[in-house]
Amino acid sequence: MVYVGTNLTIEDKSASDITYYFQTTASYMRFGPATSPHTEGDIDVIPYSEDRLGDVFTLQGIVAAISEAASRAASLNYPKLKTTPGNWQRAGAG
Repeated sequence: MVYVGTNLTIEDKSASDITYYFQTTASYMRFGPATSPHTEGDIDVIPYSEDRLGDVFTLQGIVAAISEAASRAASLNYPKLKTTPGNWQRAGAG
């Protein structure tokens, strides 16, 4: 996952708790960074409350996330990412 930022929505800004946002790696690779103004598509950004943030950094959290993703993939008959036509550029390039 790719860290996006904290308290990104209007509701977050008025809340007393911090919400952390992460973009899935597949979404980042397919659509680019969620924070880019040129990013379009079904961007997959996941909010984490501070009490769930440990799930992102612990081995147990990684195992749980991988298990959850594997179950989701199995339930969707193991979908494949489509290749995007066009020229790929490195982030920040031209």
